[in-house]
Amino acid sequence: MSTYTVRVCNGGPCSRSGAKRLMRIIKKATGLKPGKKDATMDLDFCSCLGYCSMSPNIEVQDSDGNVGMVFTPEDENVMKAIYAGGEIQEEGNVIDADSLFDDFLVDN
Repeated sequence: MSTYTVRVCNGGPCSRSGAKRLMRIIKKATGLKPGKKDATMDLDFCSCLGYCSMSPNIEVQDSDGNVGMVFTPEDENVMKAIYAGGEIQEEGNVIDADSLFDDFLVDN
């Protein structure tokens, strides 16, 4: 079973766009409060993740070290997107952050 480090951006745009709402959804689904962890998830807020135009944002890192981003998810897709770990794009606009970084390096 994978474990997930989940960080909900609490920067200005994300705060105004629903960061606390996302945290409530995650809290309700997992029973975890921000700053707490259990056997499957380490949950907390974080400072700006740098994707303000796509706020609110969630960063997900799985136990293998893969990092993914969840951008502006629909409420009903938040947990599905988190557990996907950035591997799908259809639900909750999830993308692979490593691919974004690789594309940036190639372009610059």
